[in-house]
Amino acid sequence: MKTYVTGVLTQLNIPNVNNRVYTTEATEQAIEKAKLKIEGRGMFSEFLPDERNSVNVNLDNIGGVVKSLFIQDDNLCAKVEVIPTRSGDHASQLFEQGLSQFMLSLKAYGSVSMIGSDIYVNELDIISIDLLPFDNINQDTIVKITKE
Repeated sequence: MKTYVTGVLTQLNIPNVNNRVYTTEATEQAIEKAKLKIEGRGMFSEFLPDERNSVNVNLDNIGGVVKSLFIQDDNLCAKVEVIPTRSGDHASQLFEQGLSQFMLSLKAYGSVSMIGSDIYVNELDIISIDLLPFDNINQDTIVKITKE
């Protein structure tokens, strides 16, 4: 049986805590580009990464493989399979101990434009989906952990 982490990455069409607005159109385009990576060479997920201000993926922190990205109820969501690595095993142990206050986070780059005080994401290239401790901002972003 495999363990999966599923959760909301960001709400679409409204400013997030960083005043970024991810539009449905730009997000759908990003999902299509990401699907090519997911189905081709794969897209990794860092679990509890030390560095969050980088677009690089640290192989020491790989704990999962992104299985899907999708839009649900005006949210960008992801499903990540936990894999048997040091970070994946550590996360599995935390889950088994009942610790589930985690969220998924988007690691990406792209182009933006300013409209008022909001930053609209025009183009987005998704690099990875990372598992982070829950930030207490939006309860809807707490992940669901399942075994299939």
